[in-house]
Amino acid sequence: MGAKETKGKVVNNDRDRRPPTKSRRGNDTHLGQALRSAWDEALREDVPADMLDLLGKLD
Repeated sequence: MGAKETKGKVVNNDRDRRPPTKSRRGNDTHLGQALRSAWDEALREDVPADMLDLLGKLD
């Protein structure tokens, strides 16, 4: 495929099919680390008491 024009804007569809470049891999690594950090932080949070109360009512 190649570039196509959509409402006056050129959209390059080939970009998504190329393997990641070094700079893009660096961004992916940074994003992955940020997501892991956010997930780890969320896992360390306590479950709110009202949520525990609701879960207790399911039993």
